[in-house]
Amino acid sequence: MAESCLHKRVEICIVASEVASAVGKHPYQRREHTLQKAWYRSDQESFCFANARLPVCQAKVSSIVNEFIEGDAEARLELALEENWEKEKEKFVETLKHIILSPSQPIRRLFYSISKALKNKLFPDERELRTIENAGVTKSTLDEAVDSLCKDESLLVQEVAKKVCSNAGTTGPDVIKATESRLTKERGVKLEGKAVKRLGEERGKKVDLIPDEYDKTVECDGIEWRIRGRIDGMLDDKVVEVSKIPSFTLVETCIHACNIKLF
Repeated sequence: MAESCLHKRVEICIVASEVASAVGKHPYQRREHTLQKAWYRSDQESFCFANARLPVCQAKVSSIVNEFIEGDAEARLELALEENWEKEKEKFVETLKHIILSPSQPIRRLFYSISKALKNKLFPDERELRTIENAGVTKSTLDEAVDSLCKDESLLVQEVAKKVCSNAGTTGPDVIKATESRLTKERGVKLEGKAVKRLGEERGKKVDLIPDEYDKTVECDGIEWRIRGRIDGMLDDKVVEVSKIPSFTLVETCIHACNIKLF
């Protein structure tokens, strides 16, 4: 049962904005990180089974399990772990399988705790968010900073990030870097909306803004593909994708080619 469940066939979904990275043509987003995120979204069970056994993750997973069963008698009784179970490879793997496949509510809660911890450890975006939150920088503060950056595009993101962190009582370089990265992304999303409206005005046509995810199934060469992701807008049945790039290098052109070909 365990083997069949852990080796099931699943649908892997890569959103449109990840295509360039997934094919190794994005200068800033590593392919490995993108594929890991797609894997996690599509099948948390197999993701956890594979990654929990990595040397960099095993100690964290063991700690989560031990702390959880200390406070949950039902989980402790079901797992019936021996002392130092985590130090023996076979026992660790069998325990992991049990946690992933068990239908009981306490063990499912334990599984989701492990899944969340692996996500936070392995994905840069998650570490970035945790760093900001742990430093006491609130979402409302970030939203206000993004609004000011959009109203005055001459403002330097780095300076605004330093001010935000200073107001929160922190000057740590890691927090400032994470805040700057977050502000840059959020500002970019907001400015895309303005650019889409401007495009419609220039063309004299209405551009439909798409608040939810775009989802479409297509077939090519006998293979069914599911295209899914957030898009900037639709104009005459065509997808509008806005990118603010000052110079078009070969790699950047490849990124656009991937996005254009996808739609």
